[in-house]
Amino acid sequence: MRKIAFLRSVGIQRADPYIQQAVRRLAADGIEAGLFHTGGAAGDDDFPGYRERLDRTVTPRELADAVAAWGADAAVSISLPCENALRDAAAKAFLDAEGIPTIMTPLAATMLLVDKWETKRLCEQAGLKVPDGFRTDSDLLAGRGLPVPGYRDALRVRAERIGYPLMSKPVWDSTSMGIRTLHGAADLDAYLASPPEVSAVVEQ
Repeated sequence: MRKIAFLRSVGIQRADPYIQQAVRRLAADGIEAGLFHTGGAAGDDDFPGYRERLDRTVTPRELADAVAAWGADAAVSISLPCENALRDAAAKAFLDAEGIPTIMTPLAATMLLVDKWETKRLCEQAGLKVPDGFRTDSDLLAGRGLPVPGYRDALRVRAERIGYPLMSKPVWDSTSMGIRTLHGAADLDAYLASPPEVSAVVEQ
């Protein structure tokens, strides 16, 4: 029997009822489905096939090894959010190298699309209209590495030129996590005095 592995990072219930329909259709065609997941619980009603729960800290290499050990002929990533997309894209590279074709955005493209600033620049290069904005560097704001005394003032100048209100979004997080609205200069000053721990995109 041929085998197809599904890679998942959040509860499989969020894929109801499509995943159950897909698994049953595969079974009718003589193909066994396996779920390799790092989030949530999965029972027979959630995923009527082989299931293996992996630790959230699983590396791409370990994920690929688990899929290969199960004997998968192919794999499909249905993971969320961005950090796990990156994990699955790296796992894809390992699985493809082992002759297990994997449906997932390639690693180079994923690295652009999980970083909001890189995605923004990519859209601009493609001629798409995007909100005006700038990137804030968490290392510079926290005083890590090279000291840049004028960095905060440079961000204030950029903000004034764009105009308020502005919205700050973590470069890497997803599902609307960590968004802050800056209604005016006072909000920006408070933001710079107590910046997020991660780099962010600030835009109209």
